[in-house]
Amino acid sequence: MGGLSRKYVKIKEMRDAGIDPLILDAGDLFFSTKNIDATNKNSEIFRANAIMEGFQKVGCDAINVGHYEVLNGLSFLREMVKKTDIPFISSNLNISYHSLNWFNYLNWKCFFFLF
Repeated sequence: MGGLSRKYVKIKEMRDAGIDPLILDAGDLFFSTKNIDATNKNSEIFRANAIMEGFQKVGCDAINVGHYEVLNGLSFLREMVKKTDIPFISSNLNISYHSLNWFNYLNWKCFFFLF
């Protein structure tokens, strides 16, 4: 559909026409690379924050937690969850290896459906 600004315009047009679309993101939106290191960390964090701000303005209803949402660690994901009212959801995470209680760690704003 295009960049975030184009999405914003199209969604605004729909809402102005009386249509209230359900806006879901499939995930893997925070970072533009598979690896975060000292050379790109600051720019990637800036990008992730800008995207989160844009999705908040668009009126996103939920964001799926994908691989890229956890590239900078769970503490970073937790910070992003705290910055928004948008719920994070997932149905494909394997958290059995992790000792953290994800629901408490992410302040109950994440919903995980494990099968």
